[in-house]
Amino acid sequence: MKIKEMINYEWNKKSEDKSQERIIKILVYFIIFMIVCTIISRFADSLTVPIVETEKVTSASINHDITASGVISANNQEGIFSTEGITITSINVQRGKYVKNGDVLFTLNKEEIEEKISSLESELSNKEKTLSRAIEDYNIALSKEDKNIQKALETMENSKKELDEFNENSLLSKEELNNAYEENKNAYEEAINNKDSNLISYKRAVEDANYDKEKEKLIKNINELKELLNNDGKVIANNEGTVTNILLTEGQQTTNEPVLLLADKKSGYKVVAQISTDYEKDISLDQKITLNILDNNEQIEEAVINAISRNEENEHMLDITVILPEGVGEIGKSATLEISNNTERYSSCVPLSALHSDGDKYYVLMFEEKETVLGTENVAKRADITIKDKDGMYAALDENIILTSDEVITSSNKNINDGDRVRKEEEWNP
Repeated sequence: MKIKEMINYEWNKKSEDKSQERIIKILVYFIIFMIVCTIISRFADSLTVPIVETEKVTSASINHDITASGVISANNQEGIFSTEGITITSINVQRGKYVKNGDVLFTLNKEEIEEKISSLESELSNKEKTLSRAIEDYNIALSKEDKNIQKALETMENSKKELDEFNENSLLSKEELNNAYEENKNAYEEAINNKDSNLISYKRAVEDANYDKEKEKLIKNINELKELLNNDGKVIANNEGTVTNILLTEGQQTTNEPVLLLADKKSGYKVVAQISTDYEKDISLDQKITLNILDNNEQIEEAVINAISRNEENEHMLDITVILPEGVGEIGKSATLEISNNTERYSSCVPLSALHSDGDKYYVLMFEEKETVLGTENVAKRADITIKDKDGMYAALDENIILTSDEVITSSNKNINDGDRVRKEEEWNP
């Protein structure tokens, strides 16, 4: 009996052990299955839920940095002229050449200078003769008018005398004498009144012949040409400077325009650069800027804007003029203007990458937690915004819409909309 019970006990024990082992195996397989399902679920989730990057709203100053390029030019250019109608035999300088006082700029034909002097002297002489004749004619006419007036006056006075001496022995009646006096009086007054009108043509002839200003110019030209002739037709520089432009060439004749332009070194140089009118509110006269001369890596701190004007060729551009300190720069060299204009500090700023537009409205997508039946989920929530200012990195928003503790979505691997589930890249740990 005991032996049978022992055999049954051993058998039952073995059966129980096998059942437990089977249960353990099933549990192990179930756990492995759940892990695999979790991995698959995580993988599937990674394929469907967008991965986003976020940044917290921050406080910052909006920096309106503006860079503009220009070329160094003369602050003041002097036109080098000569008497018109003389042939240029040689140009002795080139554009960009620096010249000193006394350097030869160009040479004119000597024979033509002599002819021009003779022509101007003849013109001067003729004008003097014309004026002299006009004055002589006027004086003759004036003398004639004065004689006519004097004669009329004498006639009137004789008539008055005869009228005053009237008596019974007079040849004419008193009425006839009175009428004669009135006629002679009217003739005298008419002679006085007609004097100016009779002389007007003579006065105009004198005025037309009067060439005081022109005479001064003629004499000046003659003296300059004589000096030029004594210098073998060579036109020399009277100031130091740089030749900025040559307007005429050898073989051409001088005109009323300058032969060449010379930048006066004493007046200094300037840089004129163009920027868009969009930046008009960000710049002002006397505003400090940084100027870089590119060719020699020279930098001028705290240069100032000396002039702001509308560009003549493009109404959407502004000309910014900066005058260089004395002795700085060379004409024709390139330069850049760096204009920095920081605003007040805004409490709610987001990266430009966080901005979205819907027509004429702007919005951001906030990164927020949302409680669901399946637990806490992260979602994108739309927030319409008002942009107060922006630069190349940040946009300043109305602080009443979002707070500095909020997070905004700056990028995503998929398109996302308001209410979509999202997650950060670091949250993915399958």
